Amino acid sequence: MVTDERVINHLRYLCKTYNTIVKSMAVTSQRLQSIMPDAEITLMPEYKNFKTAKDNISRRIEKELTFWPIWTEWAEKVPGIGPYIAGNIILLYYYRFDPICEKCGDLLIKKEKALVCQGCGKKASGDGLLKHKINYKDFSNISKWW
Repeated sequence: MVTDERVINHLRYLCKTYNTIVKSMAVTSQRLQSIMPDAEITLMPEYKNFKTAKDNISRRIEKELTFWPIWTEWAEKVPGIGPYIAGNIILLYYYRFDPICEKCGDLLIKKEKALVCQGCGKKASGDGLLKHKINYKDFSNISKWW
């Protein structure tokens, strides 16, 4: 399991970017079909640009996955598990991203529909982007994993 936070965060960034590009492709193709129903979507330059960006991100995800033995020894050989799916499985299985307080660095917990710091009691609303601490998931028995 990888413990370098830069590598983990970069994989997370790439997977989220890939997902955003795929969503943008779907929205753009639907918009084009509503405006020009007879047009061939795959020939449009906008669609081609999205496709190129998606392929580039997929290759970058694949390069990042070489740090995890589960990819190189198993998932890479399984039909249907591409880099994006494997990256998300690795992130969901091994890591937990807990929001932390900018002021004191303690964990934020959800209270009354808002995130509140356990240490200083400060609410996180209106602070902009949250910072996260990477914690490693530990499944001491099979029922905790399920």
